[in-house]
Amino acid sequence: MILLADIGNTCVKLARSEGNVFGEVERRSYDEADWARWLDGADEVHLSCVGPQPDALFRLAAERNIKVRRVRELASHPTLFPEGLGEDRCAAILGARRRAPGRDVLIVDCGTCLTTDLVSSDGKHLGGIISPGLRLRLESMHEHTAALPQVSCEGEAPLWAFTTDEAMRGGAMNGLRFEIEGYIREARRKRSGVKVFYTGGLPLKLEGEVELCPNLVLEGLL
Repeated sequence: MILLADIGNTCVKLARSEGNVFGEVERRSYDEADWARWLDGADEVHLSCVGPQPDALFRLAAERNIKVRRVRELASHPTLFPEGLGEDRCAAILGARRRAPGRDVLIVDCGTCLTTDLVSSDGKHLGGIISPGLRLRLESMHEHTAALPQVSCEGEAPLWAFTTDEAMRGGAMNGLRFEIEGYIREARRKRSGVKVFYTGGLPLKLEGEVELCPNLVLEGLL
């Protein structure tokens, strides 16, 4: 059995895999104390980590002689990934290329940060961006102004708002949507047959043909 572990900045996603599929995904806050339970029965751990380094996982895996493999070890062509590209982005690229072999792909991941990665059909990384996600946008408005409140990510996000809370949430949420749709348009202008995948923790309704893959990073760890 393989334990798939996606450690992000905000939460951890875990799943157990047998073969080329994985079972139920558990999403939880980062807590080192729970690794022992998840390692029970594991032969290997496939890990993507951009959050806190899981020292307890490494220690327990070593004690149990369980091999921990990072994303770049899982790629058949490691040169696919530019130097410094985050492990979550690397894993999402592997997942997208598995879903759409031989296709140009654009991966849009909206979590703590928004990232995009455009990859050619032969595996060349054509670039991407990083910008603040929803929570960071809302926190920034609160922290860098005198009067704007701290606003929850949950709630109405109208395009035309009448309250400060809804105006901030609507500005942040719709700004993200318009930004993402702009990147998709530009990717399709650059690579006309590109397949677009959307993943991450923020549910957005995007225009056009976009495939929703909430666990794309875990798919890339298979």
